Amino acid sequence: MKIRVLTAADLHCSPRLFADLAYAVAKFRPDVTALVGDFLDGNDPDEFCWTRYKPKQAAAKLAELDTKLVYVMGSA
Repeated sequence: MKIRVLTAADLHCSPRLFADLAYAVAKFRPDVTALVGDFLDGNDPDEFCWTRYKPKQAAAKLAELDTKLVYVMGSA
């Protein structure tokens, strides 16, 4: 049995990157999407805070994806 896995990293609560992820999920229709770190961390010093989702908003966007999600937390 084949399992299609999509891997994403370093989304950092970026609306643009979350939109890119949603596009990739719709295009490639993975069985599982693995988020492998820094998907809810929006503390990028080079970006203004109002350009990022708050963690609850980001989590809601992830819940909308038509795929099973696997989360792997990044290290500090």
